This record gives sequence, structure tokens and C-alpha cells, in this order.
Amino acid sequence: MQQTKINNLLNIAKDYIDIYGLMHKLEQSMEKIKEKEDADWERISIASGYSEYNPKIDKDTAEVINRADRKMYENKITMKLLED
Repeated sequence: MQQTKINNLLNIAKDYIDIYGLMHKLEQSMEKIKEKEDADWERISIASGYSEYNPKIDKDTAEVINRADRKMYENKITMKLLED
């Protein structure tokens, strides 16, 4: 049980360290899916955004979540502009 908890924490740390790689992998996966779509109504998209806690500017977790939400919204706008 203890080893499982340690492994889970190590996996979370690994994902945190490789956030840029994971985001790139997500974008690549979405591009592959888009290539297979035949009709506009089949099109799917994922707007993503992430943020990390910064003790110098964040008073609580809500600020971190709000910043990630703003980044996701910015990503959504960029995606829509690229579609047109």
C-alpha cells in the first residue's frame, strides 16, 4: 500500500515536470484526430490551459485555477481564429 502511494506521487511529479511535453503530445493527438474527420460536424477540439502555484502571486488555489481558466479561454480564442 505504501509503495503504491509512493509510485502515485512519483508519477504525479513526473507529469508535473513534463507538462510541456504532455501538452505537446495532446496537441499532436488532436491533429491526428482532425486529419481523419470528414465532416465539420464530426470535428472535435480541446481548449487547454494550465497554471502552477506561485507563492509570490497566489493567495489561494482559486487564483491558480482562474489563471489556468484564462489560459484555456485564450487557447480557445486562438483555435477559433485559426479555423477561420
